[in-house]
Amino acid sequence: MLIRFKKQLKELKVFKTQRILVAVSGGVDSMVLCHLLLESGFNFVVAYVDHNTRGNQSYEDGQFVKQFAEQNRLAFHLHTLRNIDQSGNFHNLAHKERYAFFESLDYDLILTGHHYDDRVETIIINFLNGRSVSTIPQTNGKIVRPLLLFKKEELVEYANSHEIAYREDSSNAEDYYLRNYIRNEILPRLKSNLNKDLGLKLLSLAKRTDSDYDLLKSLIQKSCPGIKTNNQVRWNLTTLLKYDSTYLYHLISEYGFSRDLCHQIFDSLNKKGRQFYCSAYQCIIGANHLILQQVNAEQLNWIPLTVELHNLPVSILVGEFRFTLSLPSIIEGLRDTNCCILPLSLLNKDKLVIRKWKPGDSIQPFGLGGKQKKLKKVFTDKKLDLIQKQTLPIFTHNNDIIWITSIMTSEAYKVTLNEPCLKIERITTFS
Repeated sequence: MLIRFKKQLKELKVFKTQRILVAVSGGVDSMVLCHLLLESGFNFVVAYVDHNTRGNQSYEDGQFVKQFAEQNRLAFHLHTLRNIDQSGNFHNLAHKERYAFFESLDYDLILTGHHYDDRVETIIINFLNGRSVSTIPQTNGKIVRPLLLFKKEELVEYANSHEIAYREDSSNAEDYYLRNYIRNEILPRLKSNLNKDLGLKLLSLAKRTDSDYDLLKSLIQKSCPGIKTNNQVRWNLTTLLKYDSTYLYHLISEYGFSRDLCHQIFDSLNKKGRQFYCSAYQCIIGANHLILQQVNAEQLNWIPLTVELHNLPVSILVGEFRFTLSLPSIIEGLRDTNCCILPLSLLNKDKLVIRKWKPGDSIQPFGLGGKQKKLKKVFTDKKLDLIQKQTLPIFTHNNDIIWITSIMTSEAYKVTLNEPCLKIERITTFS
């Protein structure tokens, strides 16, 4: 198995010179992944996300992963999910926050323990949800999944033969979630009644479907090529109007536009000046062209991030902004707009939440005698454009706004020269 794993790393272009983050849950998949990486001579860091579920079990899993990291002298990052409604689409929301946390740590690659069985289950889930018969890709940007060739039973056998400790997630036996129901009930019945090679057949179907989709997309793009200039792409409106919204979807879906949004755009092609947004692009209906104007996807799409203050210093990435949080022995940077100095005595919640601006937000500026000032007015005074307003990180503590990045610190969190403090420093500047 180790030989196959090393070959897979080479094919996926995972090298020892890269800064690698491994998402570790404590389960057999991720613990085997860590063992294989160590046996292959890789250096990496470990990240665990505490979903704050299953009573105290998710916390205990985190302590298990932390102990593993310490025993192997690996850096360890912890993030705890909070305030996610578990009665709704918890898995989807948790997935988004989990990967936002991984991305914020700013490593070259993010490795996960997804395996062969996960791919098969995903095909069925996508089919039942009416999406497609696509499955989990081996790579997606920074994310790499080197275990997709290995079945779960292989991973368990490897763990047992090499005496690898791991934690069992008790919720995996419950059929409340669709994936668990498919894993525990549907797939075993299908395999026993139809074909034991069902997984292989489903993966072959997904591969063929993806190939057909790629060919269709290529032919459509050749029939109406986009004109690219700097951060814009444009297509002739007269050509687009000959077809329909499905055609438009295959033309621009690679830029992040959904089928529903493409339908809205197509119905508006004769309405000059209309604008639509996805995570990375602004779509504008021009006089003669459909124009996609690129915006920074990370800027617009980042979600609120909770930063625990227990394990400092730490470096984080929020959209296009990079910050370091530290506990300096000497207070420096009070007059630097890219630094925020806060007294530890007032940070009694031991965490900060970094989020976007919301209508109605206000801050207590220095020199106004304790009065509040609306952030909308602050932004107007600073002549910030719409994108800057929507993407500038806002640091909060206990729902108080304490720092508007590189603009203003709250007077309520004023620091004196001889007290312990937290220093937040912005490393990047406006692009």
